[in-house]
Amino acid sequence: MFFKERKYERYGYKAPVLFQKTGTHTWTWGVSNDISQGGLFLNTSDEGFEESSVITLNIVSLIKGILFSIDARIVRVVQGRGIALEFVGASASPELKALISHLKSTWSPLSEGPPPTPWEKEKALGLANTLMERAQFMDYYRILDLSTDATEEEVVKQATTYLESMLISQRGLTEREIRILKDAISLVKRLGGILANPTRRWSYNIAMGLALRETAEKIRRSGMDLSPFHEYYTHRYKERAQKAAKIAEEFTIALSSGDSDRARQLREEGLKLNPFNPVFWEA
Repeated sequence: MFFKERKYERYGYKAPVLFQKTGTHTWTWGVSNDISQGGLFLNTSDEGFEESSVITLNIVSLIKGILFSIDARIVRVVQGRGIALEFVGASASPELKALISHLKSTWSPLSEGPPPTPWEKEKALGLANTLMERAQFMDYYRILDLSTDATEEEVVKQATTYLESMLISQRGLTEREIRILKDAISLVKRLGGILANPTRRWSYNIAMGLALRETAEKIRRSGMDLSPFHEYYTHRYKERAQKAAKIAEEFTIALSSGDSDRARQLREEGLKLNPFNPVFWEA
């Protein structure tokens, strides 16, 4: 999955937070924007943060008037605004539990984060509109701006980048803008999930007649039997499969007679017509 759905409800909570970066002995301060049992967003003008690094926080509890300490991992850096943090060992902090319990009983959870900047809004909506325009062709690779030979890692990276660009606060957006963003996000999740899953991607490629030879090669390398794919392809692309079957007969004869050059030529012709015909792979 490319995008983690929120596990905890967030509550607006503006309070001083002291933080200490790993490997340093100095404390810097910021202000929390919102908080949940799982983490918080820290407003700070400080720079030099690295995603995945762990920092120590001292959070002011305005409910009990105390300062409590907890470690947090940086999951996102928003330049000029602050950092999104995920608590480490949050379940072991009774002070955090008490704070969240109080907020839960008195305040309504936030459905959105801080309002997006004009640049974030323009970028998110521009990308969403582009994706929805591409969607009319239903070419999954074209929609995600990927080549048909893109690796699974490249698919995940591209889908994640798109999602992060569009996952902005809905505050200040029109109903139409919210709908476009939701549709585009759903589209990226669905298509990314298909192209990042080998079996689902093979099925899509075969159904659309895309990257067939590469797909057949990947199926063979995975150790799977080509026969079911050959049967499906023969049914869907009957004329091409029939031509490939005739070439397969000539290919077998050429191999038997020791004419390797002719056999090599016929194999290439046959694979272009039906890359799932096992005759061309087993010889």
